[in-house]
Amino acid sequence: MDVVCLIPLAAAPQQFEFQATFSGSHDDTRLKIETALDGKSLACDKGSKTESEFEDGDITLNCRFSVSGAQGSTARLKTGLRWSHAEYAEHRLLRR
Repeated sequence: MDVVCLIPLAAAPQQFEFQATFSGSHDDTRLKIETALDGKSLACDKGSKTESEFEDGDITLNCRFSVSGAQGSTARLKTGLRWSHAEYAEHRLLRR
């Protein structure tokens, strides 16, 4: 599943966090998120959790990142959610 979010830009850097939550994870579950900003691969900040394998229970993956740009313009964040042997629960984009 791909999720697209539009982010209003400002001249000063803004910090965001994309989160995706899955339930029912167990010993053969694989989860992954891949992010791109305006069509270019986006590297998540240190401390982000973009993959999970073989964990049990409810799992939240996240990508923390910063953006800046021309005031009044928008950036397009595209996040690919990939999973097997779990249930997708929700996603959200948070301003930090």
